Amino acid sequence: LRAAGTGEFSGRGDRNERRRQLLAALLSRTGVDDGDLVNTLQALTSFAFVDELAGPERTPDDVAEAVVRLVSSEVAARA
Repeated sequence: LRAAGTGEFSGRGDRNERRRQLLAALLSRTGVDDGDLVNTLQALTSFAFVDELAGPERTPDDVAEAVVRLVSSEVAARA
């Protein structure tokens, strides 16, 4: 278990940073360099946001399409 606490398996903080870097890289490939957009997309794709949007009656899969629409809308508005 100790190994799980270091390196690539070190927890939520690192996972969030990896997601942020991935979002920034994907946007960069499209020619968009906008730190605010990266922050917005990170919030929209976070577990907390998806979980809150789903609520007790739906699953993350049930709200995935809505999240995709929100992300697409933000990217289109700033590109």
